[in-house]
Amino acid sequence: MTATLKERPEIVDAPYAIRAIKAEVARARLRLTLSDGVTVEIPVKALGAPWTKTSQAQIARVRLRMGGSWLWWDDLGEGLVLDELLAATLRLNPAALLARQSRGRRASPAKRAAARKNGRKGGRPRKVVQ
Repeated sequence: MTATLKERPEIVDAPYAIRAIKAEVARARLRLTLSDGVTVEIPVKALGAPWTKTSQAQIARVRLRMGGSWLWWDDLGEGLVLDELLAATLRLNPAALLARQSRGRRASPAKRAAARKNGRKGGRPRKVVQ
């Protein structure tokens, strides 16, 4: 069974957010297609309980929720947050994920222009100490 993102993608409409656009379970592997085009395969046994203690048919009935930032199984009454799942199973640094999210909050055009102007003058003006 394959779950594709059908419910309200505007919930997570930030360009810097990682979200799943497709999830499927086949041959004891959870296959996720992410919004940036990356495909990740995670062994179901890496998910731990209760996923390792249920049938393949139940695990295959995965749904994407919250704009693709959650994976949810109605049969189990359990879900996984995508950021936490990727950090834990792929051994990613959570700080790196937060840094990726903050990239979408870069300086405004006015701040960029001021930084360029200050750079031409030799950098940020020094504090005047009296």
